[in-house]
Amino acid sequence: VATTASPLPELLHGGGRFVPPGDVPALTEAMLALLRDEPARQQMGAAARQRANALTWEAGARAALAALREVAR
Repeated sequence: VATTASPLPELLHGGGRFVPPGDVPALTEAMLALLRDEPARQQMGAAARQRANALTWEAGARAALAALREVAR
């Protein structure tokens, strides 16, 4: 659970729940909802692990190289 003011919504793609910054009731509800919902926690954990595994140095280097090649055209 994180705020929408962070880069996490772009990075996690379904691997988390996001609430507006400073919205304590929304944060509380998001956390309680996850505590109550085992399947949702497992799905989000699996999605987060899958996304983390895709964010390797090699993948980052490939993306940077592709961007540089695009700019060099």
